[in-house]
Amino acid sequence: MMSDLRTAPIMAILAIAAVLLFAMAQRGMLPGQSAETWTFGSLTANGSRDQVISLTGSTAGGATAGRYDSYDAAQGTDYVAPSAGSLEIVLIRVPVGTAGAVVQVGYADDSVSDSVAAPTAAIVLFDQVIGTADTLLELPVRLVVPAGKHAWARSTGAGAWSITAVGIER
Repeated sequence: MMSDLRTAPIMAILAIAAVLLFAMAQRGMLPGQSAETWTFGSLTANGSRDQVISLTGSTAGGATAGRYDSYDAAQGTDYVAPSAGSLEIVLIRVPVGTAGAVVQVGYADDSVSDSVAAPTAAIVLFDQVIGTADTLLELPVRLVVPAGKHAWARSTGAGAWSITAVGIER
């Protein structure tokens, strides 16, 4: 009976601490936690540190099949990965008009618009043959574009195309 009296205050303090920690976690107040957190598959974006960005092709109406096209943050605004960080592309949307189309995404030193020639020092991060035709694919990816580089896309197949992407600036 005497031991129950000695441990009761400690148990009460632990119960209060647990309730406070739970409340703080629900409000995003724990160290390293933010109230604005987004999850994309296995990636998490922190609203106070990261910025989610939507990228579109630079050519209005889509680029010609087989040509390179750099991404814009807004139509007509060339996108460059932040100089003090990087861009992680987490999703690409691919309209496929022909079965067997090849889709590529990468980065380079400069931007291009509906270009036969590849951008300067082009690096391919994603290279895939799409087996189905007349569909819109959403492909979860994890592609890192280094600081100061221009993201680009390319697709073979019939007709004009525009591969859009969602990324997280870090």
